[in-house]
Amino acid sequence: MDNLELGVVLGEGAWGSVRVAKHKYTEKYYAVKIMSKYGLIKEKQADHAKNELEIFRSLDHPFIVNYRSFEQDSRCIYMVQDFVRGGEFYTLLKQKQRLDVDATRFFAAQLVIFFGYLHSNKIVYRDLKPENILVDKTGYLKVIDFGLSKKIYKKTYTICGTPHYIAPEILKQEGYSFETDWYTLGVVLYEILTGLLPFNGETHNDLFNNITNGKLRFPLNFDKDAKRLIIGLMKKDPTERYGLSKIMGSKFFKDVDFDKIKNRNLEPPYFPSVKKDGDTSNFKDIKVSMLNSEN
Repeated sequence: MDNLELGVVLGEGAWGSVRVAKHKYTEKYYAVKIMSKYGLIKEKQADHAKNELEIFRSLDHPFIVNYRSFEQDSRCIYMVQDFVRGGEFYTLLKQKQRLDVDATRFFAAQLVIFFGYLHSNKIVYRDLKPENILVDKTGYLKVIDFGLSKKIYKKTYTICGTPHYIAPEILKQEGYSFETDWYTLGVVLYEILTGLLPFNGETHNDLFNNITNGKLRFPLNFDKDAKRLIIGLMKKDPTERYGLSKIMGSKFFKDVDFDKIKNRNLEPPYFPSVKKDGDTSNFKDIKVSMLNSEN
């Protein structure tokens, strides 16, 4: 880290923070995820951090933030990645309150492609939410934070995730696989189109009961193709949930050219305001509570 000058905090999570950093000689900006060794050991999360690093290093995709290097000292470990200046997708949603169907379709298609790539590599993500999605300077998405990702070959039983986005089968502790990611995509699509979360509760127990037993409700005049897709993504029974081929073949995506989107050949509906290379104005320092009982 001798060549990097740490700057402002871009975000904080359960086991560390992310700060912008400027290279002393090239003057290029990066984002650095910093995790305390003491904290990781105390919370028995050292293996968790090692797993995140191994998965992050293995990924190479246009909709995933680029990994650059790993460093450490006596106190902390540092994961250096590209700095995505457009900020969090969460910030965009807060500014717009909700997006129209065409913009939602454009962003959703990128998340479908992202999950298709991860799942083809036997990786389940488990933490899709607007805070973990960045918008780059060209208006395309970059997914960050692979702290809850895991390579699986059968079912896994880990209880983890951000409460409002957790799939029913995780809460039921029945074991789950890649289908849980498609459920979270349904939650995010609902949130993008309405500005609201599909399930809420005064307590976590109320929330989790609504997730496992509650019925999805949609505003009047909700786009019928989007509604059909979200219902398919958020089926309580993961064996009935839409998978990749059914999602891509849905009416919601009938006019989408996934290859053009993957190759970034379509004009985005939104361009972030970026003044200079180190501009951090599109970021908000937001703490998000996490549910995590196992590494």
